[in-house]
Amino acid sequence: MKTRPRNGDGERKEIFDSDAHKYDPVCLTKCSTPLKFLQSPFRNQSGESDSSRTCSDIARYATASSALSSTSIPGWSAEDQSDADRVIGTTGSHSKRRNTMSLLVQPSPELQIHIRKELNEDVNTRDSDLQAIKDWLQKQPHLPDTWDEQRIMTFLRGCKFSLEKCKRKLDMYFTMRAAIPEFFTNRDISRSELQEISKIAQGPPLPGLTPDGKRVTIMRAAIKDFETPNIADVMKIALMIGDVRLAAEEVGVAGDVFILDASVASVNHFSKITPTIVKKFLVCVQEAYPVKLKEVHVVNASPIVDTIINWVKPFIKEKIRNRIHIHSDMESLYKFVPKDILPEEYGGTAGKIDDFNAQWMKTLAEYTPWFKEQESIKADESKRPGKPTNYEDLFGLDVKGCETIAIQSTRSPQDVPSRSKSETLCRQVSPQCVTAPVLKCQIPAAHHANIPTLKPYSPRYRVSAKRDLRAKRGRQRVGAAGNHLKFNIDALCNSISSQSSRRLLHPAAFFLRIIRTDNRLSNFQMPNINFLVLLFTAATSTTCQSMAPFAPDYRTALKLSLLFYEAQRSGRLPESNRVSWRRDSALDDKGLHGEDLSGGYYDASDFVKFSFTMAFTTTILAWGMLSFDDAYTETGQRDHGLDAVKWATDYFIKCHISPFEFYGQVGDFAMDHTFWGRPEDLNMTRPAYKIDVDHPGSDLAGEASAALAAASLLFKHKNRTYSEELLKHAVQLYEFATTHRGLYHDAIPGAKAYYESSGYGDELTWAAVWLYKVTKEVKYIEQAENFYSKFRIKDRPNEFFYNKKVAGIQLLLAEQTLRLEYITTIKNFCDYSINDQTRTPLGLVFIDKSGTLSHAANAAFICLQAALSLNISETSYINFAKEQIDYILGSKGRSFVVGFGQDYPKQPHHSASSCPDLPEPCGWKQFTWKGPNPQILYGALVSGPDQNDHYEDVREEFLYNEVTLDYNAGFQSALAGLIHCEKRKSEG
Repeated sequence: MKTRPRNGDGERKEIFDSDAHKYDPVCLTKCSTPLKFLQSPFRNQSGESDSSRTCSDIARYATASSALSSTSIPGWSAEDQSDADRVIGTTGSHSKRRNTMSLLVQPSPELQIHIRKELNEDVNTRDSDLQAIKDWLQKQPHLPDTWDEQRIMTFLRGCKFSLEKCKRKLDMYFTMRAAIPEFFTNRDISRSELQEISKIAQGPPLPGLTPDGKRVTIMRAAIKDFETPNIADVMKIALMIGDVRLAAEEVGVAGDVFILDASVASVNHFSKITPTIVKKFLVCVQEAYPVKLKEVHVVNASPIVDTIINWVKPFIKEKIRNRIHIHSDMESLYKFVPKDILPEEYGGTAGKIDDFNAQWMKTLAEYTPWFKEQESIKADESKRPGKPTNYEDLFGLDVKGCETIAIQSTRSPQDVPSRSKSETLCRQVSPQCVTAPVLKCQIPAAHHANIPTLKPYSPRYRVSAKRDLRAKRGRQRVGAAGNHLKFNIDALCNSISSQSSRRLLHPAAFFLRIIRTDNRLSNFQMPNINFLVLLFTAATSTTCQSMAPFAPDYRTALKLSLLFYEAQRSGRLPESNRVSWRRDSALDDKGLHGEDLSGGYYDASDFVKFSFTMAFTTTILAWGMLSFDDAYTETGQRDHGLDAVKWATDYFIKCHISPFEFYGQVGDFAMDHTFWGRPEDLNMTRPAYKIDVDHPGSDLAGEASAALAAASLLFKHKNRTYSEELLKHAVQLYEFATTHRGLYHDAIPGAKAYYESSGYGDELTWAAVWLYKVTKEVKYIEQAENFYSKFRIKDRPNEFFYNKKVAGIQLLLAEQTLRLEYITTIKNFCDYSINDQTRTPLGLVFIDKSGTLSHAANAAFICLQAALSLNISETSYINFAKEQIDYILGSKGRSFVVGFGQDYPKQPHHSASSCPDLPEPCGWKQFTWKGPNPQILYGALVSGPDQNDHYEDVREEFLYNEVTLDYNAGFQSALAGLIHCEKRKSEG
């Protein structure tokens, strides 16, 4: 068959009469491809509503469909025919697909090209990708062997044809079917409760597409006054529509746009929403469906709706949060979504939303047999390789720390609710906790202090705890249904506000403030108390919380941090190894000429050895030990600290094979990231990369020089011979750095993508001042001050980390010279960090979303060092360091150090610790497993929360859960400084 030109120059054969394009059900006008995909049967060619298009037009469409599905059109390519077959539905369930297609306009051929690029879809490889997923499914004992090819293809498109991501999504999709039966069973739209919801709420995807190929869905309440339905059933219908779309989006779309109409939303409408149901739904949508959410638009929002949206945001991924837009008028919406695809109710021309919704309900009814059939197609955890999924871990539900609460009748026994009603009430009181025997339920003990004392009403029941809650028991007025409770909102507000910090930053607290200042809301009727529990949970989890004084254990945290470094060791491990699940690894690491490069530290979750960040880590660890030796001695960790530094410096000596040659990297990052498992199981080529005269790297050589100089000073009285050897290498590397200038990532190109250097001026200065600190040779301080001026290092920096050492240089120069110029610069840095640096609502210094906590800890260390060595603003700087380190250790409710404190991270993004005990194998399925890492990576500091204090303990979310060598360095040295402060204070 001749292939038709696809550039718009070719002609193609008409198969419709001359005025067929006027109806355009499947228009074959002159265009770059032969098939102009289906338009809505409710719109004419111009996009305007056309009620005259009824039976005759549908018949014409059917004729066209028949012609296209049964005729081979001259000039068409096989790809054209395949696309036409998919659109018309010549395979699979014909009637269902044709009906669904009347609901959804498929992209035009021109738009398909754009969408394929957006989705990374290659028509030459997509079939092989599909087959790869089908083969994978057959090998998974806990997943169905086969599934609908079109739906798998939709998953591939939603994952941008990343096979690993597609596998994770499919695994989670079938897991959700088993984990949330309230969403995935009894999916019969003819059921009376679902029919009732369909009359109240509407959420139809619109037929048309945006100009860039996005699908738009409007979600709204159809009537104003209604009783809030079962929220799980509302979410069930939304997911039913999603399942239909898995097959209906025949050629894919560029993403999804959701419009949320909040015009009739009120406080009462949120009454049945619980944190648990919200979390389940969002985990399901974000992790289990191939949704590419591009925009969320909220229209007709009130202040209360704004507040609720802000409360939900922490449950949502950061990139999605940034795509939420709240509109004050419709005109601002039209800048994102054109009128010609919007329904008439929103100023558009595409038809009526009631019609669209009715069509979708009809389609869902046709899918009833399919929904029933799919109930048995789900993950079988009893057959999952390794450990089965723990649903509590999956959704972050925790029943620990709960205390039994008795629901006591104040009247005769016949007034006591039945078992079913009492259990319902218990779940309403505490949706996150399990129901106990009749008339008892559990509520988290941490929330006892936050249950408000309520203004008395006619009592029927009272809720009392076994402990302090008796003194704070609330009186509740019960309505006719036996569990409708009326609360005095002022009492609620006063209770929470009195325990709040001076700034009510959390949306829930803001919501309470709105209620207090609005007389119309002072005594509203609550269908149940779920919404108040939701507010308690939200408010008491952040700034509005009442907690016992935080007592940080800096000594234990310091000990654990040193264990983290032992877990990162590469090479042959010593007999003193304290990490039981680690063994010898990467013993064959070699240089270009066979040099032994075993040893050193793995950088992060992966197994590449980066000398640049390893050297910075070594410098900061040595600096902390030099400054706060008493902290290491008191805690019995001095020898472990010296071992941690020496493990790196021994490796640097191996890497420094001649005065002007130094190995900067072992292992290829791209290759390494194809492997997830134990370092002991590595079975791949590990190339080595170096800097030399022809390929200089002043930044790398300078940083290595500083590390070896600092270590030389550290070992001066412990092992003089070793100290002198370290200093010799430090001097040679400094000469290499100053004589042969260049950026190391130009010599080692792979490093640029991961640890790019912004310049070498700070490393030259850094190395010079460290050599002066060790040798006291004047030439080094003169050169340091010359570099300081030449490279404009006097400017106040924003941060201190491996790629910007300016604050550390300013501090060292101030310590070594006591000149006012340097003292002023370091004071400016610390004052800025304390008073003007961006902070999260809970007070964490927020410098960068990657390594959030590390940046804060580094600033804490620098300012702590400045306070103690220079006596600058001592109280203020020490308090700042304590505030930041205490946040990391759990002062705001959770710890960010693995294996330490309350609610510490269970799923650090770390390959080796995610592996089960030997002899069980380890691979990519451990990466996607939702349970805790089998091995506890004691002491590891994770990257940390976002700018709103939101944190996700999910292994795959590396922005939250990454661990690296340099993350722990400033943190560990700051811990030592705070131990020193405590020791000094106790000694008077």
